[in-house]
Amino acid sequence: MDIREYSAGDNGEVVALMALLQDCEAQLDASRPPGAEIAGAHFDYLIDCCRQQQGAIYVAEQDGRVCGFVVVLIEAEDEADRHLYEHYKRYAEVTDLVVGEAVRGSGCAQLLMQAAEQHALRCGVTTVRVSAVAGNEAARAFYGKSGYRSFATTWIKSLADT
Repeated sequence: MDIREYSAGDNGEVVALMALLQDCEAQLDASRPPGAEIAGAHFDYLIDCCRQQQGAIYVAEQDGRVCGFVVVLIEAEDEADRHLYEHYKRYAEVTDLVVGEAVRGSGCAQLLMQAAEQHALRCGVTTVRVSAVAGNEAARAFYGKSGYRSFATTWIKSLADT
């Protein structure tokens, strides 16, 4: 399995994987539309974010086919905000990570996360953040095994439902 930077020729396979991820999240939370409705436009948005935020997209390729990808962006807290130590104010954020069903359990996700972490280090950032939709137990287990710890919990209430 090879990990490399995304290229425009990967678009179709990556968008299909984005739809897979979106469909998985839609099963966990009603706020997520089906992948077929948003995958292409959302991936275009992420490409634009990468251009603006020192980001990168890495793909996993096996037997000439893209079987996974990760998106990592460089984020920053407001410089005037004093609630964090200075070295925590810039961080990398993994916005999306997905591997195809055929390669799950093969180490593909770990290799993609390593590429994202290396990108962060090249950008001078030493903290990586990642989040997952509540109920995504596979993501929770994977990130825990990969050395990530729970940092914050976000609660949400839809006032439209009350």
